[in-house]
Amino acid sequence: MRIDEKTFVLSPEALFLQLARFLSVEALALVACELCGLYSMKPDGSDFVSAKPVSSVASLLSFASSAVSYPGNAKAKKALGFSVDKSASPAESELVALLCAKQTLGGYGLPLPMMNYRVDVVGEGRKCTPRKFFVLDLFWQSARLDVEYDSDAFHTSAAGISSDAERRNALQAMGFSVITVTNGQVSSADLLDDAACAIARALGIRFRHSCKTWNKRRFAFRRNLRAARKLVQHGAPACSAAISGPPGAKCQKGASLHGK
Repeated sequence: MRIDEKTFVLSPEALFLQLARFLSVEALALVACELCGLYSMKPDGSDFVSAKPVSSVASLLSFASSAVSYPGNAKAKKALGFSVDKSASPAESELVALLCAKQTLGGYGLPLPMMNYRVDVVGEGRKCTPRKFFVLDLFWQSARLDVEYDSDAFHTSAAGISSDAERRNALQAMGFSVITVTNGQVSSADLLDDAACAIARALGIRFRHSCKTWNKRRFAFRRNLRAARKLVQHGAPACSAAISGPPGAKCQKGASLHGK
């Protein structure tokens, strides 16, 4: 859409496909999760704020599929293979990528979860908590499995520990399995491996690393993903779109993907 003679605004879907020409597959997945998520990075990259989704993974995939000859199309669709709707933070997006990217990329190849899924407290759960509902970070409905990402900000406090215990007891009373993944586990390849294996067992999946060089690719994928997260946090993707825009097109440095 044209704003004035030298200023243009792309749709989220067009922006994503244009970025596929320049960004890594890891960075593209994080961009997709932000476009389709419940958060937006601040322009200076210092933090994120709550935001409404501006697209969906299905919409991004549909647009990419309609532009089969566009450079970066294959990379865009590969990134969407481990992107999700309704992620609530960059850390959740990173965790999904680590767990669900194909093994050939260096991920664990787990099926994609539903993100931030609301579960009403019913039955035996009401005996464990006064809360009316919970929002589950990563949820695999077929296995009734809730994976909670615990940051260091709240969950290590006395109130946080008490709240987490109450939540776990209520969910388990309602027949859900709960696995917690901490920031420390995400930061450690070996600790995350233990967590990923526990999640796979709960899903009834037996790991068989199909790629002989998977371990090497796993470490490379982690490095690339961390580098991609830093890039995306500091707004580089929003500016990169100007590269393929009309000559002289304006781009605000550090602009948010959600247009803020």
